[in-house]
Amino acid sequence: PYTTAYSEGAVYLLGRHYLCPGLSYQITPLAVLSSQILFNANDPSLMVSASVEYNAAENVYVDLGFFTSIGRGYSGGTALSEFGAYPDVYYSSIRFYF
Repeated sequence: PYTTAYSEGAVYLLGRHYLCPGLSYQITPLAVLSSQILFNANDPSLMVSASVEYNAAENVYVDLGFFTSIGRGYSGGTALSEFGAYPDVYYSSIRFYF
């Protein structure tokens, strides 16, 4: 019953049982460190993310962060775990609010 949603890309998680703890720590009044772990209990694999947000000026925010995964990768073109098949992602952003 769920094959259409997966084949059309409407759903990006493949499993059913996940644990997702996260935390946020205010380093200074203008800087926040956040992290999160998305754990797939079925295969088991996990995705770790962390970011630093800095309030550079009034209504201007700068972010740096990453996503990395832990789990078994590919074998013969088949993913052995959900997050083990994901690539590492690093990003930065600048946000302006008006």
